[in-house]
Amino acid sequence: MRSAFLALVASLLLAPLAAQAAQPPVRYAVTLRGTLEDTITYVQTRNEEECIVRREGNDGRELTFRSVRPTRIEVRGSSSRAVYRPSRVAAVRLAGGKTGGSSTETRRCRGAPSKPITVVCKPKKAPARAPRRLGFRGEADAIIFRPPARPETGAACGLDGPVPVGWLSLAPGRVDNGALVAGRSKVIARASGTREEALTGDPTVEGKVRSAIRWTLTFRRIG
Repeated sequence: MRSAFLALVASLLLAPLAAQAAQPPVRYAVTLRGTLEDTITYVQTRNEEECIVRREGNDGRELTFRSVRPTRIEVRGSSSRAVYRPSRVAAVRLAGGKTGGSSTETRRCRGAPSKPITVVCKPKKAPARAPRRLGFRGEADAIIFRPPARPETGAACGLDGPVPVGWLSLAPGRVDNGALVAGRSKVIARASGTREEALTGDPTVEGKVRSAIRWTLTFRRIG
């Protein structure tokens, strides 16, 4: 009797999952558009013989993300969680580059300050890149882009060495999973946010990178 009761309970619990698995996926043509703006500010203080050298600087980077063509993605699941196949957007073109900045250096030698020296760094367009595949993962009413396998780095006017910069993964996007699974003709996932990260790795530098991210992932039903 008890085994029959347990079997009945198990069948009731598994029935919704079986129905969900049997439901055919919904096919979408998916495109990405996004912008990423990095603002770098820093102060570097170091000793050189009998002098204290102080350098203040700023720089920036702007990138745009745009699908060259739609990616076909199948969606299935439930209103609480959607499953994407594949979970990536193919053929995304990145464009942009450095927005330019400046650095000002002063030296104080034996207590006597020197005249400040300012260097201006002009904007510089990044070289053309081949379109990239950008992976993401789905969560409850959210889509989060995965960080690149190799962390993105940039450069700051007046600083030696790479500087960490932002990526789409810093801003999760909100999406209506129920609408996707139900097969609505058009569903848009949107993200907008900012993130600040301290510059580390060089004890002579204090600074931060402020990243402003905005993107939309548009799902258009096929068929």
